[in-house]
Amino acid sequence: MNITKIYPLLILGATAAVLQACDPGLPSDSATGDFSPSGFAEPLSGSDYEALSDAEKYRVANKLLGTMYKGIPVDEFFDLSAGLSNPRINPGYENYIQQVREAINQDLSNEQVRNVQTLINGLDENNNPDPDRAKYRFSDSERPKEEPLALIQEYPLSRHSFVAWMAHFLANTIMFSPAEEMESTNLQDVQNTYKRLVNGLTERNSVRQIIRSHLPSVQRWRVARTPENTGIEGFELYLGLFETKEDSVRVGTACKDLYLTDEDDGYELASTNFGNTDPQVILQEDTNGDGVHDSGGFFITTCDDFYNVLSGHPLVMPRACEVIANYLMAERTLDDRLAMCESIVNSGAVTFEDLFKGILFSREYLLNTERPKGFEETFMSTMNTLRWDPRNNSGEVDEQVWRNMATNTFRRLYMRNMGWDTMTLKIGRTPNVPLDALSFANYHKALREQLLINDGSYEGRISNIDGVDVVIDGLFYTADAEMNQIVKPDIAALTPTDFLHFLFLSVLQRQAGGTEITELLTVLQNSGHLENDNGQLTVREFRQDDIARIVFDYASRLPELYYFKQI
Repeated sequence: MNITKIYPLLILGATAAVLQACDPGLPSDSATGDFSPSGFAEPLSGSDYEALSDAEKYRVANKLLGTMYKGIPVDEFFDLSAGLSNPRINPGYENYIQQVREAINQDLSNEQVRNVQTLINGLDENNNPDPDRAKYRFSDSERPKEEPLALIQEYPLSRHSFVAWMAHFLANTIMFSPAEEMESTNLQDVQNTYKRLVNGLTERNSVRQIIRSHLPSVQRWRVARTPENTGIEGFELYLGLFETKEDSVRVGTACKDLYLTDEDDGYELASTNFGNTDPQVILQEDTNGDGVHDSGGFFITTCDDFYNVLSGHPLVMPRACEVIANYLMAERTLDDRLAMCESIVNSGAVTFEDLFKGILFSREYLLNTERPKGFEETFMSTMNTLRWDPRNNSGEVDEQVWRNMATNTFRRLYMRNMGWDTMTLKIGRTPNVPLDALSFANYHKALREQLLINDGSYEGRISNIDGVDVVIDGLFYTADAEMNQIVKPDIAALTPTDFLHFLFLSVLQRQAGGTEITELLTVLQNSGHLENDNGQLTVREFRQDDIARIVFDYASRLPELYYFKQI
């Protein structure tokens, strides 16, 4: 049974009085402030969070951050001096879930935004981009698919980072995908669709307003192509109604003055200037169950009327929530996803921000949902927990990392090879992460070979950049005052067992198990990475990277690495 078939049954009965033949209404309202639903979507409470062990709190924190393509390193969250057999949270990271919520409600200052733009684009004194100063390298033609990932990475946790992530998420769904694969679309459509989403989300426009602004755009028409398809896809994408052939014909009549030019004329949206004058009734009900729609409905005469009916319809909010929940709660039952969206919509959700927060901060999501991670959720969050820096220029995780992920066909990181195209497919990404043999093999190899066992991307070093020695603090190594490379003191002080816990927490968000510790210590000792110091095993100096390669190679073969787990 499809969830999109359920909502009309639940909602249309309750809103029959609304669905009368009438003039279409305009979408309205814009919400401010935070959103906290009740019922199935009830947020994880502070007491529930405090009842978790400190290790479980770290897993929950990284589940929340990982969903937004971020992560928090172990040595920030925990006090390493206390050891990691029974980890202790650093002061300042208590009640961290609430801290995250407060952070994504807070806009960055104009100066902070400019600093990120300068970092990514290499702006000079006159605000002109200078590639030689930029932190990242983008392709000349496909930058619109690459830069959103850089923004998500570089914005500190804030409303700016949350908006960038939400816009990227939505642009990869069937509701807003610019469908760059089609011959009638192009990279400009990707850029404009993403920018429109960012602007609407930034202004806290309602779901209805954002959909209403998207419907008449040339980007939507380049995907639908014809007036009748505009109706068919409008009903399917934004209301979840799939049996609307007759209604779509009527929409085609109302929109008959609009058309998409052919390839020679650049697939532009044009008008004949001969608009429809014959009112059409759409979305009537079948009151007798005989297949004839004979009651209620909406009068439309123009395409603008159709846009207003669609974006103002009672099914818009349940449908928008459904699309998001199908990704974030992909492995939960239909009843669970339905209960989540009913709770959120009934609690008065207005914006996409409300929908995302309602799911992300719910107890059900943070503690009880288990699902495969999308590639960005695994890869980018792990980059952060491992303290990755592109200046290491290590493999494919160098300054071209976003190009390698989003558009570079010949790179291992290329997500299309994983069935996880970026803003490309007409139907968007599938809600279920592709786990067929080929897609997952590419996913695994990209994560394992380019990041986990590629220790140069995270170990830390002293690099010569433009003739100047620069300290790149990494997971293990830094430099002293004389610019000599050293092991970070808090890492050097860890026992071999605690160092294993440190590595496991960094990529799996859990401590090493007893058998894992026993077996890995034997392997590491036999490999010469540990030494016996007066009866005590210690890690040999500068062997942390060697140990990490072995441990991460093992971790890369565990299914749990690729899942958000239940707590």
